[in-house]
Amino acid sequence: MKYLKAIIIVAILSCACAREVPEDLIDQRDGRVYRTTRIGDQTWMAENLGYMPYVSEVAADSGIWVFGYDGKSKEWAEGLQNYTDFGCLYSWSAAMDVSNDYRNSWLGVGDSLHQGICPDGWHLPSDKEWQSLEDYADTNPDFERTDERINSGNVGKKLKADSVWAENMVGTNDYNFNALPGGMRYFTGFFHKKIGYGYFWTSTEVYEKSAVYRYLRDSSDATFKGIPSKRLGLSVRCLKDD
Repeated sequence: MKYLKAIIIVAILSCACAREVPEDLIDQRDGRVYRTTRIGDQTWMAENLGYMPYVSEVAADSGIWVFGYDGKSKEWAEGLQNYTDFGCLYSWSAAMDVSNDYRNSWLGVGDSLHQGICPDGWHLPSDKEWQSLEDYADTNPDFERTDERINSGNVGKKLKADSVWAENMVGTNDYNFNALPGGMRYFTGFFHKKIGYGYFWTSTEVYEKSAVYRYLRDSSDATFKGIPSKRLGLSVRCLKDD
């Protein structure tokens, strides 16, 4: 009887643990499957978004790109290893799924939930939602948790993937966030900083032509905040609406 009770207890605990592991996200638009991870009270995609309804010329003012794409076709872009590994790079207007006119003008969504190019039930995270992630993950007692901070103490190392990054610069991937160094498409029309930097859009605007991004780099254990041109092509990580 004691042996049977022990089996039942182990089974109950196993079920409870299983429920704590988020299910994979299946994007119904293209069937692509993404791993997800639960960090505090947030559920994040653990891979970069790869939804690509179209692909843009490298020199386009706004759009969707794949690192290294040189303009052959959408099918050719989907066959690139960079697409498999790092997903797509989106201008801010493409990430927000709004008119390209908003590369130069205010959209004005504030910190309200905005789905953007993310699948149903998910959204492009705001700067404040990234800050919530950093607050949960950071263990530096001297870390100042302010709205204006430009870096996040030692969060970057905890969020970085434990491979892919430059040698001796990988992360510990404590929360299975698996942050990847997918680089960027610069607004003058070329790709750079792959393997060394990972950039992620937020939904938060600062100026008519600029929005907040969060980024990680190979030479630091932190995450950083910047306010670049909306015309840059950056990675997207979606956040579940809960």
